[in-house]
Amino acid sequence: MRLRYKIGITIIIILLVVATSIGRSYALWIINDKQTGANIIETGCLNITYNDLDLENKPTSINLLNTYPLDDETGKKLTPYKVTIENKCTLAASYNIYLSSFESNNLPEENLKIYFSRIDDNTNWGPQLINDLTIINTNDSLKSQIEEETNEQIKNSYVLASGILNPTETKTYELRMWVSEDSTNEVMKKTFKSIVYMEAKATENHL
Repeated sequence: MRLRYKIGITIIIILLVVATSIGRSYALWIINDKQTGANIIETGCLNITYNDLDLENKPTSINLLNTYPLDDETGKKLTPYKVTIENKCTLAASYNIYLSSFESNNLPEENLKIYFSRIDDNTNWGPQLINDLTIINTNDSLKSQIEEETNEQIKNSYVLASGILNPTETKTYELRMWVSEDSTNEVMKKTFKSIVYMEAKATENHL
């Protein structure tokens, strides 16, 4: 009985030694290392300002009262509506500038011409009829906001300009609008009201 007990103990000890050796051999083939730096995600900021005030901090606008049809050269010399957009933060932004007309208008858009200019680089669009511009569907939330503030219902919305505004960059636009010289007496005693606004969102693209 004692001999069997001793043999049994010897076998257990051998198995423990073998198991320990396997563990040490396995460890020789494992290499642990780690990233030398930390993973960092840091957000930038987006702050685009829309400024249509004159030098006296008064809002600019187009007010043509008792106007009449004009030729293009005369229209291009009218006092413009002027707006400056500025990127005051770290992210580049893609932007669109829109013009929306209202349902209450009775002066047809096909009788109105516009001349739109970016004065920073002397880029011009037009003169052209308003209804020749690209028409878009206004964002619902923005549309609701405009209609609430103006107490008007938007009829049509058009793209005036699109572009990229890099960090710290500023761009200034001018809009002139007049009754087309091709208009007839049908435009007499009619009114057209519109609003210009901008949408901007962060983008990875830079110019």
